[in-house]
Amino acid sequence: MKYSILIFCVLICMSIIPNKVKGIQCYDCDDLTGENCKNVNDNMIKNCSSLISTCIKTIAKDSDMEYIHRGCGPVIKIIDNDCRDQKVGNYDGTYCECDTDLCNGNKQEEEEEERPEKSLSPFLNILKNIYKKIFLTIKVFQFILNCECFSY
Repeated sequence: MKYSILIFCVLICMSIIPNKVKGIQCYDCDDLTGENCKNVNDNMIKNCSSLISTCIKTIAKDSDMEYIHRGCGPVIKIIDNDCRDQKVGNYDGTYCECDTDLCNGNKQEEEEEERPEKSLSPFLNILKNIYKKIFLTIKVFQFILNCECFSY
């Protein structure tokens, strides 16, 4: 009950306070929609919502094909400016997140121009950090509840 009141207050405060944050720019493409995502170009640039602070790049491979998706990331970062290998079904894959403009291009480690400074008030920064921690905690609990690690 305490957490639901806190979440409600944080969400109300975040919606009332004007947000002057510029959203990150990411390459946005998907091999499944017929775009060639292997090589990015200026037509693939997307201005993400001001709530989004990460870009993602996902590569899935099997013996016959390679599938690439690039786009705006989740509100809460899962990993910090890095890539991790993962296996989904029969596919081997790589998931990358980064937090600078157009960082999900052809080379994940490519140096890009820095985004302009965010004009957040200290109060809004505190609320943003609380919001991130709450949702990270929720993600951890969801993982634990869905994990089959404890099945007998």
